[in-house]
Amino acid sequence: MSNEFWAEFESLLDKTTPEAIEHRVHYNQQGEIYLCTMQNHPVDTDYLVVTRDEYDRYFDYRVVDAKLKKIDRDAVYRVQLRKSTAGFLVAKGHAGIVVEDDYEDTEHYEYRKD
Repeated sequence: MSNEFWAEFESLLDKTTPEAIEHRVHYNQQGEIYLCTMQNHPVDTDYLVVTRDEYDRYFDYRVVDAKLKKIDRDAVYRVQLRKSTAGFLVAKGHAGIVVEDDYEDTEHYEYRKD
């Protein structure tokens, strides 16, 4: 094959460099992350550039004052109760089962105040 062929072949090759990877999280006015991108980023969106770890675990974050803030998901499961003489009527030995007055084996719990 001639040098002209190879010169033409080289000119047809796409010599553009790939777009650099930049991890972004896009959020709405309430600070909820609704989109994550690494390349081909949309225009006209509110976003933050984040680390790879933050990008991978975006569901653990929300945006507050244009900064990423970790959501304390454990708080949902932290209900601190203590036994009492009044308060929620529950099945004895099962503080998560609230019962009515006619249930036989009961005890009371209330929110812990300390």
